[in-house]
Amino acid sequence: MSHETDWIPEFPREGPKMLWRQKIGVGFSSLAIANERVYTMGNKNDHDVVTCIDAETGKIIWNTGYLASPDGGLYGGGPSATPTVQNGKVYTLGKDGTLLCLNANDGATLWKNELTHLTGAELPKYGFTGSPLIMGKQIILNAGGAGLAYHKDTGDLLWASKGLGGYASPLPYRMEGREVALLFSDQHIVAVDPADDGRGVWSHTWRTRERVNAADPLLVRDKIFVSSGYGGGCAMFQMRDGKPSLMWHTQSLRSHYNPGVAIGKFVYGIDGHADGSAKNSLVCVNLTTGKPTWIRRNFGHGSLIAAGNYLIALTELGELYILKANPHAYTEISYARVIGRRCWTAPAISGGRVYCRNAKGTVVCIDLRPPESLEDKKFADAKAK
Repeated sequence: MSHETDWIPEFPREGPKMLWRQKIGVGFSSLAIANERVYTMGNKNDHDVVTCIDAETGKIIWNTGYLASPDGGLYGGGPSATPTVQNGKVYTLGKDGTLLCLNANDGATLWKNELTHLTGAELPKYGFTGSPLIMGKQIILNAGGAGLAYHKDTGDLLWASKGLGGYASPLPYRMEGREVALLFSDQHIVAVDPADDGRGVWSHTWRTRERVNAADPLLVRDKIFVSSGYGGGCAMFQMRDGKPSLMWHTQSLRSHYNPGVAIGKFVYGIDGHADGSAKNSLVCVNLTTGKPTWIRRNFGHGSLIAAGNYLIALTELGELYILKANPHAYTEISYARVIGRRCWTAPAISGGRVYCRNAKGTVVCIDLRPPESLEDKKFADAKAK
C-alpha cells in the first residue's frame, strides 16, 4: 500500500516510458526503495546476491553475495524474501536461512546468521520466504512454529520457537495497547509478544492441503483477513476479548502466495493457483460479507499493490495494469506488456516510478511521473545557472 498520488495512471498510446532495465539474478525478491536506491536479491552462479541500484539511472552501486544454491525445483528458485531497509542498514533473508545485515551505503557485511543453527526452526519445503520485520531493536522472522528474533544491531539471538513456519512475512499489529507480531505459520495464525521474549498471545488453526500459508494476512482496523490456496479460501476474523473470532469463511478469494489489498470495506486480489493457464480471476470481495462484488475472469495470475485509489497489477505474463479501486465494477485505466514472463513478484512504486521484475532476474523501471511544468523547468534552469 502506498499513499503516493503524484503519478499518472494513464499510459500514452505508445506505452509507458521505460527509464531503465537491469539484470539481478534468478529469484522472486521484490524491490525495496530507500533514499533513491533500490535493494533486491537474486541468484547468480550459485550465489545469492544482494544488489543496490541507483533508482534514477539503473546503475548498480554495489553487490554483496554468498554461496547458495538456487534450489529451484519446478519454479526457477532463487531468494524470495524482499530486503528490509532501516537507518542505513539492509536486512536480507535467503531461502536457506542466511540472514544478513549490510551497510546500505557500500554493502559491507555487518553481521551474518544462519536461522537453522541453534534455533530449532525447520527449513520449509520451499525455503524461508518471509521478509524481515523490524520492531524496536528486534528483527523478527517467520521461522519456527511461532517466529524468532535477533537483535538488529548485534545479530544476537533473542528468542526462538521450534517447528515449521509459513511463507508469509510477519506483521506488526497493535492489540489492546501493546505491539504484537502476527505470524502465518504452516497451520496457524499466531500472535506473539516480542517484548516478552516472543511469548504467545493467541493462536488460531488455519490448515491447507499442502501446509502452505504464503499470502500475508491483511490488517483492517480490529479485524484480520487471511487467504490461502490449497483449499484454504479466505476468512475475516474480529478481535474479541483478546482473541480472533471468525466472522465468515468463504472460497471467494484463494490467494496462492501474493496477498490482495484492502481499501475501505473491500479487498482486491487474484484468485487461484499459478499454473500458467492465465485462467485466474481478479476479484473484489466485500469484507463485511465475504461475497464478491465483481469478478474479472481470465485475468491471469500475478500480484497487485495499491497507490492512492488505484491498483497496480502485474500478471504472470508481464502485463502491467492500472485499475481504479472501484468496488462496484472492474475499471481498467491502462495496460501494457512491460517485461517477459514469469512474473510472480509484486511490483513496487516510489517517487512516481514503478519497478517490476521477473523470475529470470530482469528488473524494469517505468516512469509514471507527471511532466515537469514549464515554470518549474525555467526555475530549475535559472537555479543551475
